Amino acid sequence: MLEVWALQVLLDEAVPVIAFYFGLPEQQLLSRIQAAGTFTMGTVTCLQEAQKLQAAGINAMVVQGSEAGGHRGTWYKTGDYTPHMTGTTTLVALLAQQVRDVPLLAAGGIMNGGQVAAALAAGAAAVQVGTAFLTTAEAGTPQPGRQLLLQDHTRGTTVTQAFTGRPARGLTNQATRDLQQLQQQLPLNLIGLVNARPFYNAAASVSSDYVLQLCGQGYPLCRECSAEELVQQLLQEAEAAVQELAGNEFAA
Repeated sequence: MLEVWALQVLLDEAVPVIAFYFGLPEQQLLSRIQAAGTFTMGTVTCLQEAQKLQAAGINAMVVQGSEAGGHRGTWYKTGDYTPHMTGTTTLVALLAQQVRDVPLLAAGGIMNGGQVAAALAAGAAAVQVGTAFLTTAEAGTPQPGRQLLLQDHTRGTTVTQAFTGRPARGLTNQATRDLQQLQQQLPLNLIGLVNARPFYNAAASVSSDYVLQLCGQGYPLCRECSAEELVQQLLQEAEAAVQELAGNEFAA
């Protein structure tokens, strides 16, 4: 929830863009933001959330597909994420038909230029890339997690509420299984208060099976390079994918 004092700081500093992840602030606060001419963005994982953002006058929507790493942005009704696990390009295509005049930013599972091109073809105006940057030189990803992302491509990922109390996707390992067992023993509203990270950080130095690493399903496509190099590669790959598609259509 956006606090009044935090909003005042954003307005005083004339921050040009404010993004909301877990829903919308109270209408009174949102009205102040919009009155200041601030560009607003919100995360959606289903049509109902998109419709609510559109009705609230949000300027752009981040469309989070089921492949995305980190916390799920689901907030419609009870916040239950399980009915809203649609793939990124499918969700973008759906919202592109149903939500008019609001730019869509595709997020989730986008690791290379071909996927960028697919998201744009589905109706996205732009993309957001997260997991692909975890192994860039500038990222602050701890070394144990970085090694798993680059080298261990078979363990897969799990969505669990055991990390913080909110559903989040991360690497599947013994740490994930331990935390899920803990989740079953404690009320969900207490999970976020149980800070097991110091223990797992210590255990990670002994075994990679205790590394806590949030990431998306596409993590096996991570590459080792600088952030600038990654952006350039994504652009080049996306252009090549578009040209190849155009060539195939012309040939047909």
